[in-house]
Amino acid sequence: MSNQTGLQFTQVQLGLISLIFLSFTWASPALTHENSVEKFAESVIAQSKDPSNPVENATGNSDLTLAVITWAINPGPPFHIVSGSMQGQGFCDALVDSISQLLPNYQHKKVIVPQGRVLDLLSAPNSQMCFPCMIKREQAPTGVKYTESTHQFPRHMLITRQSLLTSTKPISLQTLLASGKYRYGYPQGRRYGVLDPLLETYKTDFPQMVLARAGPGEADSVLSLIEIGRIDFTVDYPMVLKYHRLMREKDKEMALKMLPIEENQQHAPQQAVGCADNPWGRAVVSDINKVIPQVQQSPPYLQAKKFWLEDATN
Repeated sequence: MSNQTGLQFTQVQLGLISLIFLSFTWASPALTHENSVEKFAESVIAQSKDPSNPVENATGNSDLTLAVITWAINPGPPFHIVSGSMQGQGFCDALVDSISQLLPNYQHKKVIVPQGRVLDLLSAPNSQMCFPCMIKREQAPTGVKYTESTHQFPRHMLITRQSLLTSTKPISLQTLLASGKYRYGYPQGRRYGVLDPLLETYKTDFPQMVLARAGPGEADSVLSLIEIGRIDFTVDYPMVLKYHRLMREKDKEMALKMLPIEENQQHAPQQAVGCADNPWGRAVVSDINKVIPQVQQSPPYLQAKKFWLEDATN
């Protein structure tokens, strides 16, 4: 895959991103107050307007009279890849880049946002932010307006070590969790559609068996913890395991495996862009909806779809 319009950061900028990211990630208590959420949103929006900060103008359009869409970018590969040999080649990178090229009447800015803070930003007063690749639920979260469906992800899979959980048919997540025997890890802020109620109950009933990871590359970090035996399983998309294997292509042994999950066999998650649910956001959603058919036929999108969504399940 070629790097089309991926994020371009220097090592110094990446260090700054990490510091910003960690300070936001560990600021949870302050964000329980509306004023703090608003200040947090204002600080992130300010990044997108400051050319000295690590934010990319996705289209190269420098016309400051145009309306601005600030895209929240979660540094969690392979959704967005902000560094390394595959920089800019994540699936959601391709989606944002394709939309940006088809909406030249906007400036398109990208700003790094922790997964667990996205909803705070979208629902903040006067927000002008969008986030790609959201699971499209029947009811959108408060403060979020969905576009029409942009794509469908493969079903979430259970990922574990080769030595655990042998099964020739889809595994019952409910039965697995009810045993209370297995240590579960997940990227903080991640959602799993129809599986959420089961996983949320497990967090409440067996908190000592649950580990949340935050920070850049948290999904890949969870897989590493499974490999070394710190935790036993996670739930994620096939493309997350594909990325993990690509980054360890010299390793001969496949330490991890995927198992289908019984409870989501009838529920492949639909994805959409989520924007702030305010007059600005509703206008942007309307404009994005108009170009979704073109986005779905654009070469960067089709290339990313084949590589991350189709080939990852083979």
